[in-house]
Amino acid sequence: MQLEDHAGDVVAKARQHAGLELDQVAAAAGVDAGQWRRFESDGRTPEGVNWTAVAGLLGLDAAKL
Repeated sequence: MQLEDHAGDVVAKARQHAGLELDQVAAAAGVDAGQWRRFESDGRTPEGVNWTAVAGLLGLDAAKL
């Protein structure tokens, strides 16, 4: 039983709060929507993610992602 949110869950909540679609964030991240969906679901980070772009889009601190 996982008690804490993983990074994908935190990002998914921020995306939903910002009113953005998954494919919009995936495009900013530089990965395909399927990879981003898995990341939001299980926290496994796809290779090559542009965290600076994701953080800027979602209003998050890239250093904490």
